[in-house]
Amino acid sequence: MFRKSGVALTALSCLALGIAAVTTGAASASTSSVLTLEGNTGVTFTDNFNPFDSSSFATQLSVRSLVNEPLMEFDTLKANTQYPWLATSYAWSNGGKTLTFHLRKGVKWSDGKPFTSKDVAFTFDLLKRVPATNVYGAPTMSSNATTKGKYTVILHYGAPEYLNITSIAGSVLIVPQHVWAKVASPATAVITKPVGTGPYLLNSYSSTIVKYKPNPHYWNGKPVASAINVPSYSNRDARVQRDGDGTVERPRGAPSHQRGHRPHGAIGEGRDGL
Repeated sequence: MFRKSGVALTALSCLALGIAAVTTGAASASTSSVLTLEGNTGVTFTDNFNPFDSSSFATQLSVRSLVNEPLMEFDTLKANTQYPWLATSYAWSNGGKTLTFHLRKGVKWSDGKPFTSKDVAFTFDLLKRVPATNVYGAPTMSSNATTKGKYTVILHYGAPEYLNITSIAGSVLIVPQHVWAKVASPATAVITKPVGTGPYLLNSYSSTIVKYKPNPHYWNGKPVASAINVPSYSNRDARVQRDGDGTVERPRGAPSHQRGHRPHGAIGEGRDGL
């Protein structure tokens, strides 16, 4: 993995304005609004974007949330602060054993198909059915999820799970049922064309650079960065050479409302590898 001791990487905030590079030396944006994510020295890229596979490019480089999103966003630096995301609200019942989510309407997957409660139920059922896919540390349900219409999903647990709301709602990335129902081995499958609700799509892959482009169906508006590039540097000298050539402009920081916020899936966040 590319994270090194003493290198704190924070980027990809989808709140309000979208993408922001924060820590000096962690990510950089050029005047053309292309965000280049650095620190990938000596990393071997793989053409695999499976969010359930700990060895995939998406997981190893901590960029899963460019494509896939959670139900809620939790601010890890501000206590008791959360933001509606794919879900607009949630409520506990049955002594903390039942969790109901009301979903955002009008969300589409990057292939244009509608996002519904069936996708959320499928995702949590998958974590229960194939434990190896539960790379998020979410508690296992006691029975399959149920739905009420297109925008309500209910999760069922055998014990109170109040304390696990962050892992349930903020860590689990939702996947499309119409794609993943056809995947035979979801924990290890090689996924080369990821489909998600996130702000970006995979644009191109090579062993030296992976490029993302904005998702035209994104529910939260057009992201600030017109593209995101993730280059692979053979060694530290190669990275220094790139920076020295002036091809990368160091960021001066994030908008004030984004400072201190590390959204789920932010580049280099401590819980990715998640």
